Amino acid sequence: MTNNPLLNQPRPHVNSFALFILNLLIWGSCSANAILVVNSWISRTENTPDHHNMTYVIFFIAVFFLSFGIARKLTAKRDSWDALHRTGDQKRKALMVVDDLFYLAYVWGDRHIPITYTYVCASGKPYQVHPTAEAIIKAADNTIGASSEATLLERGEQVQIIDWKVMQPSQATLKERVALVNRNRNAPSDEGIVRAKYTGEFPAILDEQKYFLRDARQSVSLKEMAANDFTLNISGDTWEMIAGKRLRKLTFYLEVNEVRIPVTNQQFKQVRAGDWIRYHANFFSGASDVELL
Repeated sequence: MTNNPLLNQPRPHVNSFALFILNLLIWGSCSANAILVVNSWISRTENTPDHHNMTYVIFFIAVFFLSFGIARKLTAKRDSWDALHRTGDQKRKALMVVDDLFYLAYVWGDRHIPITYTYVCASGKPYQVHPTAEAIIKAADNTIGASSEATLLERGEQVQIIDWKVMQPSQATLKERVALVNRNRNAPSDEGIVRAKYTGEFPAILDEQKYFLRDARQSVSLKEMAANDFTLNISGDTWEMIAGKRLRKLTFYLEVNEVRIPVTNQQFKQVRAGDWIRYHANFFSGASDVELL
């Protein structure tokens, strides 16, 4: 049974008439704004500026972004389908036992768009989860420690998980572990379950972290496109992220008790998502005291 419906279904249909109208609005608003800008420039040279043009410029900018947004939503499933069925891509099945799960933060492009990617670790190797399959991984509460069958997409040097099926669940799900701990002990404030792990270009300031996580919800097509611009290499305790032929600085955080505490890459590697830890957060040095319980 395939969990990712985009793998087997035919190419999603898009209403061609609606897309045609939206494209007309997009190009028409661009052309209208160009004409208005030229007319405004001519008016200024004659010392008779036309301030009414600014109202029309704002109107056509609003039309452009509204039409563009609707067009992207209209073609979202088709774009995702195309991303999974590119000619030349190799697909293969692989059995793996999941060691860990973490999220990588990436700031993409000149507009500094925040994006997060889901990664699964198996046998010490990280596998990026394709944006179309992220919901499958997040829905499986028993991912870590489970024996699973993954469908891998090989695109050049990049390997992504595009489908996921749990063959043998882990002994206890995250929810069950949390319930067990809460029932058997009254934990102090400096103990808790590691709910998530973050690395990459994750902000250091707590308020910026909240904004990043809130804004890092991009479309599947944009995330798929941006994923081609960086690579994550892990070798032992060495973690490297290369984007634009430049080595990016990585930070490492564990989310415990709704707070993200900074840790070293060694601590990040040793502590898995779902582990119960005792900690003393150090937000200044970036190396907190962490003890597995």
